[in-house]
Amino acid sequence: MIRISLSKYTVVVVVVVVVVVVVVVVVVVVVVVVVVVVVVVVVVVVVVVVVVVVVVVVVVEVVVVVVVGVVVVVVVE
Repeated sequence: MIRISLSKYTVVVVVVVVVVVVVVVVVVVVVVVVVVVVVVVVVVVVVVVVVVVVVVVVVVEVVVVVVVGVVVVVVVE
């Protein structure tokens, strides 16, 4: 009887430990996934901002070159 009750307690303890370990692993995996998603979103936002800035700079340069070219042509003529 004592062995049976001890084994029952052992089974309960093992089950509790397994459940706790599984919960901890799931929480760690969820946290890692959330961190990876946040990093990916930040990288995408940074890339989009850089692309927009480059496009704006190129457009401004083209506009400046065209305006300066028109002014030079008008002044020369």
